[in-house]
Amino acid sequence: GVLDPLFVNAIAFGRGDDCAVLLCLDLLGLYGTFAGQLPEKVASAVGLPKEAVFICCTHTHTSPSLGTDALYDEWFVRRLCDAATIAMRERKPVTDVQWAEANAEGLAFVRRYYIKDGTVLTNPLASEVVRYACENDDSMRLVRILRKDAPEIAIVNFQSHPDNTGGEYYSADYPGALRDRVEQGRSG
Repeated sequence: GVLDPLFVNAIAFGRGDDCAVLLCLDLLGLYGTFAGQLPEKVASAVGLPKEAVFICCTHTHTSPSLGTDALYDEWFVRRLCDAATIAMRERKPVTDVQWAEANAEGLAFVRRYYIKDGTVLTNPLASEVVRYACENDDSMRLVRILRKDAPEIAIVNFQSHPDNTGGEYYSADYPGALRDRVEQGRSG
């Protein structure tokens, strides 16, 4: 079932004919030859070179898999191309770009540890832990794009593992909840 909707968020940047498209997908990730074909397919649909198409994922674990069901994959690629086309069509002049960076301590934690035998495991038994396998990144970055006669755009980057919802239902997990709050103008 579906707990909450999954989205493709798209933004097009450009000056004149020199453009790029950024697509952010509510998916765990993109893998293999299926993933490798996506930039070219999107680029072809919107008339850009494939190097001008950037695709990233929110890494929600409660999303469908791609590359295994031809009918679903075909539908997904059409939606991705549609999102890029709409973003290109709805480009507006930018009046200001603002950015900020701060720490959001206590929200993220490292889940990978070196254990006593020298290997790295995700969430091992506490008695086996020697040390963290990497440092925690508490930084949060925000880019705010103000546009003439159009809603502003916010891009948030936070290095955390969005695996809070769990279960058997599709969900955008906390990246979706954050997107909803920003779009509704709420804090907290």
